[in-house]
Amino acid sequence: MGGFKAALPGETFPTSRLVFATPGDEQCFFGYYDKSPLDATGQKLLCLRTTCTNPLPNDEDRAEVGYWSLADGQWHAIGETAAFNWQQGAMAQWLGPDFAQRIIYNDRREGRFVAIIVDINSGNENVIPHPIYTVHPDGCHALAIDFERHYFACRNYAYSGIVRPEKNQPIVPGDGIFHVDLKSGTTKKIIDIEKICARAPQSIEAGAANTLEHLMFSPSGRRFMFLHRWVLPDGGINTRLYTADWQGGDLRLLLDSGKVTHACWKGDDHIVCWGTPGESLGGRIAALRRSPFLGRFILKPLLAGYHRLPHRLAHRPALTRRLTGAGYLILPDKENATPTALAHNAFLRDGHPGWNPAFPDWLLTDTYEDTMGFRNLYLYDAKKETRIDLARLYSPPAFNEPPGNCDLHPRWDVSGHLVCVDSARDNGRRMYIFDVGDLVDSK
Repeated sequence: MGGFKAALPGETFPTSRLVFATPGDEQCFFGYYDKSPLDATGQKLLCLRTTCTNPLPNDEDRAEVGYWSLADGQWHAIGETAAFNWQQGAMAQWLGPDFAQRIIYNDRREGRFVAIIVDINSGNENVIPHPIYTVHPDGCHALAIDFERHYFACRNYAYSGIVRPEKNQPIVPGDGIFHVDLKSGTTKKIIDIEKICARAPQSIEAGAANTLEHLMFSPSGRRFMFLHRWVLPDGGINTRLYTADWQGGDLRLLLDSGKVTHACWKGDDHIVCWGTPGESLGGRIAALRRSPFLGRFILKPLLAGYHRLPHRLAHRPALTRRLTGAGYLILPDKENATPTALAHNAFLRDGHPGWNPAFPDWLLTDTYEDTMGFRNLYLYDAKKETRIDLARLYSPPAFNEPPGNCDLHPRWDVSGHLVCVDSARDNGRRMYIFDVGDLVDSK
């Protein structure tokens, strides 16, 4: 399993639950929280391994794609990618429906971003002429955005190596969400960003930069969620949460309060997100901020203090939440859904949530670093309304500032017994797997 630091002062490191820690001096990480790096057997850990330490990977940086065998700790290289970032990796993931034999990841080849499908047994490779964002559980379909546009609109989540100035404009004609057929390689736009912007006319005013992002399929793949974001007159970000069927139809606006961050599906019919209800103070301020006149000339000078509240009051998160109204919300997948609070007293800070695929009453989430530099890892039993503090891991200052921050981004394995996180507690990116089966499977 390789050496790792014992618990540091102030840490809670559950050594007795540790199943595996990636060894070596290279940076080992996976990226986001919306997919599992463990295959269906729970014995292969997919990750990226790189010597890159730049805050933003540049044109020359590369990451090796492969997996660790948990049984013997051996590294198995599969390929290499020139299309990765610290937040979402290369979108590497095990492909369904078996989630055991094929992987897919994004790469940059011959001046374009592509997706690569590799059979880990035969080594056979298939190049898909479009990068992917989220993959349908059947392993035959994917959804994508324009990562070349993302270079300008959302740099921390984009890739280096392709810079097209014509895509550096508020709304890029032809941009949107694309369906990618992973068998034929064909691509079709299913949601047009200009049509989404037309549903929010204020997003077009004053040349606001608009993006569609954070796509995520529901567990069955019947529907997917996405965020529509645009820059406000005061420089902040307004966010709307949408869902649609997997072909882009039956579009539903779930939350229009202006503040939505990390989200996940709870089954096929509900979404949990960190956000503000429209009637909260944060929601009312967001509504005012959408006004070009109020936002630019009146609110902008006043909002500097409001923006700093979460940081200034990080040691008083309960007060921060009362001022902003933010918290975990449960939303039915319906137009203009009415949100209800989830675990109102259990979670005071934003994190990366995910429901257990085998034990649906259990939620896994984390926090950003606190004022002492510690990130918390939580389990929550929604049936008993009980939070379990699983770990408290130190995060060195060098890994706490975007774009090179290393978030825990916790994920479940398929069995619902294992939890995997990225952490820089050893002054370098590593992956840790903890066994929580006795907790979630207790009778």
